Amino acid sequence: MGELNVTLKTDGRTDTFADTIQKIANYILHDFPIPCNSYNLFFYHMKHIHVKLFPRYMASPLYMGYRITHIMDDESSKNIISTLTSARYFG
Repeated sequence: MGELNVTLKTDGRTDTFADTIQKIANYILHDFPIPCNSYNLFFYHMKHIHVKLFPRYMASPLYMGYRITHIMDDESSKNIISTLTSARYFG
């Protein structure tokens, strides 16, 4: 839950790519619906350079024991999109 992705396309700018990653990391630390104080970054190359950002928080016993994951509801998804598209991040 909460995977955020950034892609650097062939004609993209590396400084914009880095700034975007930094803004999303800041969002995870300060405004993500589930409070957390750290995150993981995973970089990979498949035609383009991609990075996945995952918030790190205490995992539910249901997930740890049975791999039952949480599903984000529509309201939470809309709140994330609204915050990220605000002037504070990418507005």
